[in-house]
Amino acid sequence: NIYFTDLRPLDRQYHAIFCLDVLEHCDDLLGTAKMLCDHLVPGGLFFVQVAFAFDPNFHPMHLTKNAKYQHTFNSELMPSFGMEQVNTWLWRKKINA
Repeated sequence: NIYFTDLRPLDRQYHAIFCLDVLEHCDDLLGTAKMLCDHLVPGGLFFVQVAFAFDPNFHPMHLTKNAKYQHTFNSELMPSFGMEQVNTWLWRKKINA
């Protein structure tokens, strides 16, 4: 699993960030998602897919404490970080965010 302190600080903004099947392993899912969104330029793209599957027999490395976000990640959390959904896995940082 990934702890927020394990990540090198990002020192610039990016036009695109890809984060596929990563956040469910993060100790601080919200902090990590927000940090990544904060490092996008206005209009920047965030390709993100979170696998909220918590069967310990098939996904033992998924942190069960992140299960509480499965119904709010797209509907509440990503918009609260200044993101607008383009399609299932693609988000765009609002220009005025």
